[in-house]
Amino acid sequence: MLEVHVLASGSDGNCTVVRLDDEAVMIDAGLSFKQTHRLMELEGIDESAVKALLITHEHGDHVKGAGAVARKLGVPLYANRETFTAFDAGRVDWREFRIMDSFSLCGMEVTPLPTFHDAVNPCAFMLRADGSSVLVATDTGKLSFQCERALEEADLAIIEANYDSRMLRDGPYPEPLKRRIASDCGHMCNSVTAQEIRKTAVNERRQIFLAHLSKNNNTPDIARQTVADITGIKRFKIDCLERLGDTRTLTVSRRGVDPHGDPAVLHRPRHHRRHPDYLLLAQGVVAVRAGERRHVLGDAHENVIRVRGGRRPLPRGRRRAEGHRVVGAWRRARRQDLRVRLVELQALVDGELLGRGGRRGGAP
Repeated sequence: MLEVHVLASGSDGNCTVVRLDDEAVMIDAGLSFKQTHRLMELEGIDESAVKALLITHEHGDHVKGAGAVARKLGVPLYANRETFTAFDAGRVDWREFRIMDSFSLCGMEVTPLPTFHDAVNPCAFMLRADGSSVLVATDTGKLSFQCERALEEADLAIIEANYDSRMLRDGPYPEPLKRRIASDCGHMCNSVTAQEIRKTAVNERRQIFLAHLSKNNNTPDIARQTVADITGIKRFKIDCLERLGDTRTLTVSRRGVDPHGDPAVLHRPRHHRRHPDYLLLAQGVVAVRAGERRHVLGDAHENVIRVRGGRRPLPRGRRRAEGHRVVGAWRRARRQDLRVRLVELQALVDGELLGRGGRRGGAP
């Protein structure tokens, strides 16, 4: 199971950690090491798990802390030659890669993809492992053919939705800056991002996370609503960071299989067969973070009751109660400094439902 931690996304800094089992790679380090360390602690990421730092391009909001993070974590810094020579990382263990040449890191296949931005040789990253894939594509005025194909394949797409066209047009930026942002080598607006998502909508399980939102020319609500209107995706299924200091944890499981290789649907013990209903947390859909109830309740449409001959929606009141219970379990685990994964929460909720079913007379 791939676990993705979005620590920062925007002009104030960008940093994402992708973890597979006990190892992880960091993509960009646009924050100071102190800020990065604090956010990693908040997300429950063990620093020793990070084995490499990948750089997309040389702009300050992506490389501000790159040198310090690489040195203090003791990890190599991966960047293409043009990007590495365009900023000063200090003394680091530099490893060169080439665009479209895949390489292996921490059990993941990493493929740098070309992007269009006003940098010397910018790129996006596609990471694949265990039959799942994650695309991280920000800071691009349009998607290259390679990025479009990756967006089509991805189970989780972290994709740029930098600005709202009207807010940029009517905003305070000088005209040359507005033209640069809106150019093919600038950033993607909400509507262009939405059109790309709609054009590549072949993977029904794909999760969408909007990244690099401008704090002056966009808002989370406008970005989500625009993408929802154009793509037809329900708004609460589109995620993004809400404010500076916000973080997010997303999980991607192998298609149709849970993280431990069992069928995605958790079957009940034989003695609970008299109660055919049980909670199903759809694999790779529910993203939970401490203090963010919305991400459990928002994906409640994926929670279903299995009944003989089919499935029906979980009642709204029970759906809300189970969401609150999951968040409560997550908070308690965080206070104990435990890294609880989605599968553990799934087992916890399933077990509680089965227990209550037994008290109602379902178990002998």
